[in-house]
Amino acid sequence: MGLGEPAWQPGTRWRGGLTESDLRIVEAMFSLRVPGAYRRFLTTLHTPDPAMVALQSR
Repeated sequence: MGLGEPAWQPGTRWRGGLTESDLRIVEAMFSLRVPGAYRRFLTTLHTPDPAMVALQSR
């Protein structure tokens, strides 16, 4: 892993996914359609908690 790349923090867990309603709102806001495979990812996992952090040089 290089400088500035994201790294998992100890205790990181995946949060629950977005709802179909959430995805429709995002699609309308940005005038786009989320493809099927990515849609399944977002409705299953969505985002880690706590968030990933960038590595710092020492």
